[in-house]
Amino acid sequence: MQWLTRPLEYLEECAEELGTPFTLDLRHHGKYVFFADPRAVGEVLSAAPEKLVASRGNRVLRPLLGDSSLLLMEGEDHRRQRRLLGPAFQKRRVMELEEGIRECTRRAMERWPEGEEFAFRDRMQEVSLEVILEVLLGAVGEGLAEELEEVFDELLNNPRYGLALLGRMDEEGGLSEAGKIGEAFERTKSRAGELVGEVIRERRERGEGGSSVLDLLLECRDEEGGVASDEEVRDQLFTLIATGHETTATALAWAVYHVGGSEEVGRCVGKELEAEGEGPYLEAVCREVLRISPVVPVIARWVAEPVEIAGVELPAGVTASVAIHLAHRRGEVFEEPGEFRPERFLEKSYGAREYLPCGGARRRCLGANLALLEMKVVLGELYRRFEVEVVEPEKVRPVRRLVTVGPSNGVRVVVRRA
Repeated sequence: MQWLTRPLEYLEECAEELGTPFTLDLRHHGKYVFFADPRAVGEVLSAAPEKLVASRGNRVLRPLLGDSSLLLMEGEDHRRQRRLLGPAFQKRRVMELEEGIRECTRRAMERWPEGEEFAFRDRMQEVSLEVILEVLLGAVGEGLAEELEEVFDELLNNPRYGLALLGRMDEEGGLSEAGKIGEAFERTKSRAGELVGEVIRERRERGEGGSSVLDLLLECRDEEGGVASDEEVRDQLFTLIATGHETTATALAWAVYHVGGSEEVGRCVGKELEAEGEGPYLEAVCREVLRISPVVPVIARWVAEPVEIAGVELPAGVTASVAIHLAHRRGEVFEEPGEFRPERFLEKSYGAREYLPCGGARRRCLGANLALLEMKVVLGELYRRFEVEVVEPEKVRPVRRLVTVGPSNGVRVVVRRA
């Protein structure tokens, strides 16, 4: 129950009492061995995929993402897709999307109620969905854009379509087990697939290069000159929409909570925006948010055959887990780890085994550069345009949202024009 209801506090309590690594028996989910020190983190993330299997823990998402999703692949299939998709997410290409993100953000903020309390995360969910659809798919007709937003909002934000439903649907005969809710989910997913497929076909026929992620995916070639099929492109777009929408909105809500809790950080952000726009300090703020409140706090690898991690023998059938939340709070790596202090990222660089909000090694999130850019642009527009008051911050605590951990009340705020 503690793992379900207060996961981050529980991880901290276990680490304090037992040290790391430690094991939790999560009953029907099996035994999880949690690691947090840099050596162990590196060994888990770099282990041979035939020994530590990453996709097994993501299988529950198959009914949503499709069989060709990068999250569900292993071995050569995974390597091929990474090689094919990687160029679309290089930092240089991602930076070309900045103005599109900025325009989406500005349009959404024009609709915000001034002087009225609202849940910031809910508004960020709207912004994030609009941004990610435009950035991923590029310009589409107004009617199609509205239908895309509507169908993906239903697919991703309907509380009935949670992990429990997806788990039942992934089992043999799952659709009949899922009942009417499962049938409604299938209709919504099918319509979303039809709409995305329509955009893919239209873009292939047009054949003109563009700056959207879809355009870049259609241009990409692997070493043999191969291109992704429509099904592969569709499933990767579904994966990026689903993962990017939820995680970025949650990260932005945590950002407003942490910035709102520090007058000094707020002053530094305002000073930088006034002088030069979104610069190194705001980027450091984003990185510190992802350190102190990682949206996905655990990485899981199923042990397919016995393996040794940092001197610990793990039998087949258990799960080797990197506790990102604990790794980001190691005092020997991060000075005063419980303090929100963006300056640390201006003073020092951290290794990939020490700071890993987007995972690491060959399965590091492809959209990491895009997520950081969106955070910077949205926060820059927010603090340039508004004074933001966080209401009752003492009531905010971390809670589960599907596979992420977000602020309990969505971070209640009141905004006023600056």
